[in-house]
Amino acid sequence: MKSRLLIAAVILIVLGVGLWVVMGGGDSQIDLVPAWLLTPQGMYSGESLLDPAMSWSPDSKSLLVAARSNKTSRPWILRWNVGDKQLDRVAYGTSPNYMDKDTFLYLIANPCIVVEHSFSRGTDRAIIRNFEKVDFWKDITSFSYVPARKTLALRFSTFTRYYEPGLVEVDLTGKPVGKLPRLTGNGVLDRSTDPRNRQVAEIIGELSGGERILQVSLVGATSGGKRIASGDLGAVAWSPDGKTIAFADTSEVKVTDPAGAKIITVGRFGSSGTTGTPYVCRLAWSPDSRYLAAIQLVPNEIGGDMMAYVLDMSKLKM
Repeated sequence: MKSRLLIAAVILIVLGVGLWVVMGGGDSQIDLVPAWLLTPQGMYSGESLLDPAMSWSPDSKSLLVAARSNKTSRPWILRWNVGDKQLDRVAYGTSPNYMDKDTFLYLIANPCIVVEHSFSRGTDRAIIRNFEKVDFWKDITSFSYVPARKTLALRFSTFTRYYEPGLVEVDLTGKPVGKLPRLTGNGVLDRSTDPRNRQVAEIIGELSGGERILQVSLVGATSGGKRIASGDLGAVAWSPDGKTIAFADTSEVKVTDPAGAKIITVGRFGSSGTTGTPYVCRLAWSPDSRYLAAIQLVPNEIGGDMMAYVLDMSKLKM
């Protein structure tokens, strides 16, 4: 089934060339960039998301978003082409993972099946039907495609405020090939490495609340990290070109250079009818570093809404 959904185009506009609002001694600024709202408030649920909730095509021309309809409770995978004013419903499932610009993998639950979708052929093909050789295979909730090894990192957890990587690796037949090390835990809530895997940006703090800090350190270092920012931080993502670190602070999206010399607020998302504090919990750069996708969760009386945005980062001056 395929249908068109109207979305709002360019909800945040550039505040003018050279308009900078300086705050806090000159190291923190505001420069809101153009952004698209892909999923208007009230349309999709934020309670039943599974990772990955977003996936960019390798050519950076389209984005897949997983969302569960508030009206029908069905989980859908939606496709957005950069610049479009519409979304396409592509498939019924979760956990979208682009493999190349024409194909992506996704998950159908109960029974757990990994399916390959081809846009050019308009077909869906089951590639894994049997995970019985995997411990706790009945508890698999989602997976991430690992392009370098052409494998899947299986996940056994529901959606949480902070991203949790997969722990079991299987090949594309479903055969286990090894365990994956934990990248979060022990105070590390989220992390993202630079393209050369030399430095890592980490959000440090406690799940129960309190101040959380963003620090940058050398990969493998146990001390000596540089503190960049603090607050109610929710996600971090290093750009593929290595020049920019994006992070979330409640419902704001901010960026900094790797040295942390300047922090710029590039996105500020409002919401209405909330019963709690909305927050951005996922960030995903396009491979060409021109766009930044963000997911905001908005608590309400019946659970919460999921709102997906894409920020145009191409004109940002760091």
